[in-house]
Amino acid sequence: REPAPLPPEPALPAGFSLRRKTLTNALKGVVEGEALRAALRSLGLAETVRGEALDVEAWIALANACARG
Repeated sequence: REPAPLPPEPALPAGFSLRRKTLTNALKGVVEGEALRAALRSLGLAETVRGEALDVEAWIALANACARG
């Protein structure tokens, strides 16, 4: 398993800190918007997905997809 390129701080706390926020909104300022949307699409996830909907493997896959750009 590759190490996740998104640093746990602040990506993970941001993904969970704002209740009822999508990852696209919660990760503003942490991940560039288009890179995040492209990563979500590449994983078959909706742009409206919330942090609590992802398991650990999905978070790792998302971090790796964001890093690939």
